[in-house]
Amino acid sequence: MRSLAVVRILTGAGVVFDVLYRARDLEAHYTQAGVISTETARALVEYFGWFSLHTLSGSLAYQIGLSALFLVLGLLLMVGFATRLVTPLCWMLYVSVQNRFFAGDYPGDYVLTLLLLSGICLPWGAWFSVDAWRGRGRAMPAPRYRGLSAHAFFLLFTVFLCNTGISKFAAGDRWLDGKALYLTLSSIRYTSHWLDWTLEHLTLLEVVTYAVPWIELVSPVVLFFPWKNGGVRTLAVAIICAMFTSFGIGLDLHQLPFLAAVAYLGFLPPWFWDRFLPALSRGAWWRAPPSEEAVSHDLALAPGRVFVSINNGLVAVLLALHATHYYYKIGNYGYFSTPRSPPVLVDKTLSFLKMKNIYRMFSDPRVFEQSDGWDVAPGVLASGREINVFTGDALSFEQPKDLIQSIGGFRWRQYLTLMNWYPTWNPKNITSYHVIEYAAMRRDLARYLCRQWNARHTGADMLVRMNLAMVIAPVRYAQPKPSYRVVELLEQAHPCEDVGASPARGPVAAPEHLEPERAAR
Repeated sequence: MRSLAVVRILTGAGVVFDVLYRARDLEAHYTQAGVISTETARALVEYFGWFSLHTLSGSLAYQIGLSALFLVLGLLLMVGFATRLVTPLCWMLYVSVQNRFFAGDYPGDYVLTLLLLSGICLPWGAWFSVDAWRGRGRAMPAPRYRGLSAHAFFLLFTVFLCNTGISKFAAGDRWLDGKALYLTLSSIRYTSHWLDWTLEHLTLLEVVTYAVPWIELVSPVVLFFPWKNGGVRTLAVAIICAMFTSFGIGLDLHQLPFLAAVAYLGFLPPWFWDRFLPALSRGAWWRAPPSEEAVSHDLALAPGRVFVSINNGLVAVLLALHATHYYYKIGNYGYFSTPRSPPVLVDKTLSFLKMKNIYRMFSDPRVFEQSDGWDVAPGVLASGREINVFTGDALSFEQPKDLIQSIGGFRWRQYLTLMNWYPTWNPKNITSYHVIEYAAMRRDLARYLCRQWNARHTGADMLVRMNLAMVIAPVRYAQPKPSYRVVELLEQAHPCEDVGASPARGPVAAPEHLEPERAAR
């Protein structure tokens, strides 16, 4: 129960951080004036069978209102106030905001959605919460909890981590020859540069590369080790959290390492709270009452028997959906023969609930050998000066020091990766959004950048025309990157309106020593 309470508090913190981070780009990502119009988002939501309150209006005021509501709900989840009501509302708004700006999602969104969906069925407000304080007149729930929802939570995240390990073994090659981590840490699109020093130690990277899939595959199973389970499980949780922490240091993955580690904190056993922590501190206020062997059951925690029956029915459905999803997902790795996708009804339900794990978690880093690099938006001002519209600086195609900062933020990187880089990678990595017309999305982005620039500048500083470009510099194992090449993504430079200049007849020029390519993607 105490471990679940910690998961609730940190999940609420993740929600609050996500709301505040998305607020930086409310107009750009969620309004009619942004890069994806409300009509386009609404059409895609309908096509995929999703739902989204954020598509009901494209006004900035409406989006601010929803964000403020979501922020309040996230704070209430942290403190554990009306937890059984707040949790499903948080899940609903989180799925809604994802579906509005689907192009900016990433694996951390899947993990947070799964945490909230699990929390709907879990009694994670029974400890360390306002709800517990309000019910202080009643006996404190026993610290141990056994119920179908707890077993489901354990199974969901055990399978999640095992799947990432299986996917790496299935991809073979770079994970089996010890080169995967080098390629991933060398990727300009994902590296944080904090572990660049390891690129000089190939033997160390090879050893860790061999170890990662085994840790992902074996450590979740060790969580259920029957002998001295308390200490063994705590050690397994520590190893898993250390692994995700190292990922968060070496790669720019936003909240993913934090949220993944949070999920496995829920596996911490009573031994951790009642023996390990008290050994470190005299003031063990988190310690259980003397009857530490007592167990809480659903009937003692829920409003009534009917609620328990409905809750367990929901848990059973979620387990069946999750098992079906991973049966087909793992089957598609080639370990056994299955159809490419589950039955239509199951697939649509998984998509609606955001339970589809469409992410490969760097299982195939060969994509970085095919295509890696950064994004530039070459533009020409009325004065004739050439700039990078993303940054406002003089036009340069050299590698930026901080890729995410150079394009405006993490969600922008995800958006540009989906729109520009996914089509260059192996098609098997594109497991969703195949109906999107990337050329139309690029034109919408160009119109947005023109409009935003010219709203803030006048006269000679107004933007006349612009293009979008990928600067491709593939990764090479233990070798310097090859010379980059510029790929222009629009057939011709996009003319910015209301500038008084004649439309451009050709693309914005790349450096003279480079021959720009047209991207017919």
